[in-house]
Amino acid sequence: MSKAPLFVMIGSGIVIVISLMIIGFGGVAIVDIDVESNAIFQGSSGSVPVEEYGTYTILVNDQYRCDETTVSITDGTTEFFISECDRTFDEIGWRAIGVMETNLNGELSVSANHEIIIVDDLVYLGEGGGLMAGGGALCCIGIIGLVIGIVMSFNKKGKGGVQHVIIQQPMMQQQYQQPVQQQYQQSVQQQYQQSVQEQYQQPVQQQYQQPVQQQYQQPPNNS
Repeated sequence: MSKAPLFVMIGSGIVIVISLMIIGFGGVAIVDIDVESNAIFQGSSGSVPVEEYGTYTILVNDQYRCDETTVSITDGTTEFFISECDRTFDEIGWRAIGVMETNLNGELSVSANHEIIIVDDLVYLGEGGGLMAGGGALCCIGIIGLVIGIVMSFNKKGKGGVQHVIIQQPMMQQQYQQPVQQQYQQSVQQQYQQSVQEQYQQPVQQQYQQPVQQQYQQPPNNS
């Protein structure tokens, strides 16, 4: 049996382990990021430069809770701040309170009742998010390879069952050959027996038939 499915599964398992390690390194890099030095805005009021299709995370000094902080980021007509109190994105000294997505290039007006910072999400991508994304993609490849290996293994087992059935076919041939052989043998035996009977019966018949025929065929004695 081919060992290719086993090699595929082992290789895929190794890829998955490596990808998980990469994701872990990326997570550690994100945790250790200095968001304050990478912030594009820090304070309670002012303006912040943004780019079209940009995404940003807003954090407040961890002395304040999320529910007691109010923030407004606007271009005068549209409010861009979205409140999301997700502790997963908390950083040392700062608490994540929301996000912002922009659809323009320019500056937005910022006002808050506590000190906040705004961080471009590309910072996370550069510090560790890229590793996490790459590790995630590699993990998906490993999972796909593992599935392929399992499917190949089942296919090999299925082919083994078909071969077992093929091995049994000579038994079926014997079942058909035996009646044919018996029929042929019986025919040969019958022919041989008839030949022997004719060979021995003809001399015996001639031996007894000839005297009888001569006895009746001789002319009568007139004397």
